[in-house]
Order: sequence, then structure tokens, then C-alpha cells
Amino acid sequence: MRDTTIAFLALCLLAGGAPRAALGGETPPKAAVTPAAETPDKRSEAGFNEDAAEKYDKAKKSLKDFKMSAEVYREKMASGNYQEKKPSAKDPGSASRKEEARRDVDQGWELIALKGDLPGGLQLFRDAEKLDPWGIHVVMSLSIALDLNGDAKGALAKLTEAIKQDPKNRINYLSDRVALYTKLGRYDEALADSEECLAANKTTPSYWRNHARLLAKMKRFAEASSTYQQGADLDKKSKPFSGDRDFCLELKSHDVTSEACREILARTERKPG
Repeated sequence: MRDTTIAFLALCLLAGGAPRAALGGETPPKAAVTPAAETPDKRSEAGFNEDAAEKYDKAKKSLKDFKMSAEVYREKMASGNYQEKKPSAKDPGSASRKEEARRDVDQGWELIALKGDLPGGLQLFRDAEKLDPWGIHVVMSLSIALDLNGDAKGALAKLTEAIKQDPKNRINYLSDRVALYTKLGRYDEALADSEECLAANKTTPSYWRNHARLLAKMKRFAEASSTYQQGADLDKKSKPFSGDRDFCLELKSHDVTSEACREILARTERKPG
């Protein structure tokens, strides 16, 4: 599935723009694909020019980011560290609306992670929001998708309102808000949220990772390294998060490193060619 999807994206981009399927339109007819187009060192043989190769790389990276985001969402929900709001006894239809919203959320992630259709997935999350505006699956999915779509402020607003509407899941929302505040350069607010998350639960690896990235942004590199290592020690089986390689390279550039970062850099070393 991965190779087929990437090859399809590449062909659409060569045709002169984003694939119609990724914009919610009709799927274009299938065309023959040369295997050579899937490997960077064979691009010239497959007729790639520099412009098309750059578009191909961006599409490939976007799909990888989409899949990583879907994994992060599913791992959060699989952990069970949240409380689902119960349907209202005063509203007999609320249970069925919640179920329909969950179906929209699941279908939205399928579109994003399997087809690279972010706009289509985002629309399904919007539909789910109308049915169950403060259900945790809806809030988490919508905030992640808004951020992927370049609307970090919109994602932040959704999480901030969710904290008021669903206080039982406050820590879950705060942990995601840390990353958004960090991205937006609002480090003091990110630090307050991050410290509250760690005070509430010191055994969740992602809280330590978020805290480490924040410390690095604040130029506190030694603390960032030791904090990152604490998170890695809690979950030896976890895959590197998106951006972990860049984070470790930044620490290394400041002559700070850790066992976890050395392992990540060794595993993700980019070979020439």
C-alpha cells in the first residue's frame, strides 16, 4: 500500500499539481508506473526533472507525517488514559451521534494515513465535531489535523476550549497544547503546561519528550538531553517520534548528547546517494 500510494502521488505531481484525490475530487484513471520512479537515485532515468523531484519529495514527506500523526493519535487512544464523556440521559439521540462521530473520525484517519487526503480527513473531523463537539476522539483528531494543515492557532484554540468543556481530560489536552505552544514560540505557557503534565503523570514517555523539545527551544540543552533520556528509559520499545532526529542533531551541535540520541542518530543515518 505504501509504495502504491507514493507512486500515485508522484505521478499526480508530475502531471502538474496536487492529486485530485488529495483535494477531495474524483480519483484520476490509473497509469503505468515505472519502479525506477520510487528511488531517488533512479529519478533521471525515469524522466524526473529537479522541480518534479522536489514535489515528489514533499509529497512523500507529507504522507510520512500523516502516517506518523495517525500512529500518535491511535497510541494515545489505545493507552486508555482518558475519560470518554457519557451520552446525556436527557438526550436519547446523543449515544447514536457519538457513534456516528467515531465512525467519521475513523474514516478521516483512513483518508489521511492511507490516501494522503488531508482535506478530506479534516472535513470528516468537522462533520464529527457537529455531532460530538467535545468528545476526546473528535477534539484530538481535529486539533492534530488542523496543525498538519498549517493552522496551529486553530488547533490551539480547539484544545484550550476543550480544557474548559471537558476538565476530566485536562492533562491529555495540555500535553498536546505543549507542542503547539512550543511551535508558536510561546515558551513560558508551554513550560507551565508541561510541568503540570509531568506533575500529574511521570510515567508517560511523550510528556518527557515534549518537555525535552521545549527545553531545547529555550536553549537549555543539557536539561533537554537528560529529560529526553528519561522519556526514552520509560519506553524502550517506542519508535522515534517525528522530528527526533533533528532534535538529536541540534543537541549534538551543542556538544550535548545522550544514549537515546546516539541510538536514534545511528539508526537514522542518511547514507550518501
